[in-house]
Formats: sequence, structure tokens, C-alpha cells
Amino acid sequence: MRKYVDEIEVGKSWRTVAVLLLFFINHQAWAQPSLEDELSKAIAGNKPSVLLRLESRNSFISNSGVQTTGIKVGANYGPNLNLGVGYHFMTRKSAERILRNMDKPDFSQLHLDYVSAFIEYRFFNKGRYSAAIPLQVGVGSAFFQQQPQDIAQVKAVVLYEAMLNGEMKLLKYFGVGAGLGYRICLLNNRAFGLQMNSPLYNVRFNVYFQEIYQRLIR
Repeated sequence: MRKYVDEIEVGKSWRTVAVLLLFFINHQAWAQPSLEDELSKAIAGNKPSVLLRLESRNSFISNSGVQTTGIKVGANYGPNLNLGVGYHFMTRKSAERILRNMDKPDFSQLHLDYVSAFIEYRFFNKGRYSAAIPLQVGVGSAFFQQQPQDIAQVKAVVLYEAMLNGEMKLLKYFGVGAGLGYRICLLNNRAFGLQMNSPLYNVRFNVYFQEIYQRLIR
């Protein structure tokens, strides 16, 4: 009984943190009076260049930690704005941690993949330090499958992910960064009895290929 109460209290704590975090991120992203003007200026005043990025995000599904890998392509409008689409999938190692039924464990793997549209706005950029807000909406599917020939029950998912990323440039073409955010599953959050809503976080090492490319073509 006590364990059940603790789980409820932890769940409420996470929801409180999530609401505050999402409020802060969305406020920073959209509540600034000049944001639309800034985005318009970035698009009109900069020739777009190709954006190609490989990234990963850590999160939770129910009580299991999972990792999602993403491939993003799009356009870079100057130093402060990125737009594009992406494809994201949960790694196999993460999939093996998810149990379909906690009462009668079934070690079939949970597959989660989705495509997304994203916008990333860098609202602080001074010296070696910068901070950005990436927002994305994804549409995809989740399903359990033990063998490739098995017939899987598929659940459609719609995901909204918002993060606050900080970055420090160590050298001209290299840097380190970290991010914190939250994922809201707008459709089938409780698919297969799991909890898809989750905090998001990452720690990363960055190589600025865009700057390397621009240096080479000069």
C-alpha cells in the first residue's frame, strides 16, 4: 500500500515539474512580442543552408529508461533558426527493457518510431555560450513484436516534445551541450498499459559540421 502511495506521489511530482518546465519553455519560445518578427527576419535575411543532424534523447516509458535516436534534415537560417523534419526510433537495447504485461511478463520488444516536424530557435547566443528551444510534433506508431513473422497490434501515437538546450563551444568546431524537456503523448498515451508521457534529457558532444563545410568551400 505504501509503495502504491509513493508511486502516486512521485507521479504527481513529475507532473508538477513537467507543467512548470513546459510553461517556461513555451513562454520563452512564443511569449516574446518580437518573436514572430525575429523569425521572419531570420528567414528573409539569411540564405538557407542544408541542415543534417544525428541526435539522441533519453526518456522513460513507464519506469524503464529508454533512448531514442533521430535523423533530422532541414534548413538552417543563420545562427538562430533551424526548420525541418526528422525520423526517430527507439533503440533495440531500450526496446528489450519494456515488459508488455507486468503481471505475466512477455519479453516481446516494444517498437516506437515516428516522423516529426521541428523548429529550433536560439534565443541566447553570446561568445562561447548559447541556449535554444527545439520544439517538435511527431506522428508514428508503437507496437509489440517478439518475432519478425508475428502479427503485431499497432497503436498510432502523436507526440509533442519541447526542450531547453544549453551549449558551450570549447573549440572552433567542437562543443558540449545538455538539454532538459518533456514529451507529451497526445494520442494513445496509455497504449498497451504503458505511460508514454515522460521527461526528456540529453548530454552531447557537438561537432559543427556546418562551420567546417563553410570553411572548406570558401
